[in-house]
Amino acid sequence: MTATIAYTYSPLLQHNTKRIDQYRNRALSIPLLPRKEIELRHEATCLRILAALHQANLPMTMQELTGLFTRNPKRPHPIEHQALLYRQALMYIRDEWTGQARPLTVSAIEVLMHIAVPMLSRHISRCVRESAADIKHLIAYTETQPDHPVIAAGLTHAYIAHTPLHKYSDGRMTFLISSLILTRHGYDCRGMLSLESELTRDTNAYDHALHSIRQLGQMTVWLEYYTNSVVSAYETLLGNFEGPDTEKKRRNGSVSVLNTRQNQIRMLLDMPGAKITNREVQKRFRISQITASRDLTRLVSYGFLTSSGKGRSVYYTLA
Repeated sequence: MTATIAYTYSPLLQHNTKRIDQYRNRALSIPLLPRKEIELRHEATCLRILAALHQANLPMTMQELTGLFTRNPKRPHPIEHQALLYRQALMYIRDEWTGQARPLTVSAIEVLMHIAVPMLSRHISRCVRESAADIKHLIAYTETQPDHPVIAAGLTHAYIAHTPLHKYSDGRMTFLISSLILTRHGYDCRGMLSLESELTRDTNAYDHALHSIRQLGQMTVWLEYYTNSVVSAYETLLGNFEGPDTEKKRRNGSVSVLNTRQNQIRMLLDMPGAKITNREVQKRFRISQITASRDLTRLVSYGFLTSSGKGRSVYYTLA
């Protein structure tokens, strides 16, 4: 039995959606240095991964996660592998769905599931088939109703949470699909909004809000909880934008900090179309191949650069 798509646009929902639009407009109007935006996106990505892993009973600390991104091991242990897969899924959503007008489809969800939980590849097709009718019903509703995008994302989150997709992925697909809705409509604030961590800050309250759908036969209580979490996430983000301690925190290392040479590498790529290879980094800075690889790996893992090509043809550009 899936959830019912019914809710009342209560005074609290009206208030929350109005505040969300105000906060979003303010956040998108604040000028940010490219480096600062990348740092905030990286910090949000880490928080989102940790929240999703925690919800799936896969414990990991921020220190362990940032260490993983710095090391970028060839053979990560199982929990590290799950963290890297979730990050890959978030990057796919950002790259493929930001501002997209095309509708969500069952096949798009299957693609996302193969990225996020490929270890379930033998079960994914069956899982999607089992959920297909429910997903099509959800898509038909969200594509035709004039709901606020955050309401649509909240409805999607709750609806997917009551399908086999939720169980098979330990909740990760529930977070990812609703995140895709926010990203598609531009409500993820360019990847800097950490909603997963706000939603699950109190896991009992999160579970209670989801369970209220079955108890009450409609989603109003859940949507009030969901939009409250979005409001809190935007307030946290705006505090990072505007707070007087933000730059001090960055200098003290609470957000990733690059060394001088790594910053110089990044600055070399500021020009449109610029790219660089490992060998070019070695020659320009007179460093070894190992040191150049370490610098480039750090820049990629923290989201400053992206790599393309294979083997000796690998080159790097700004992310």
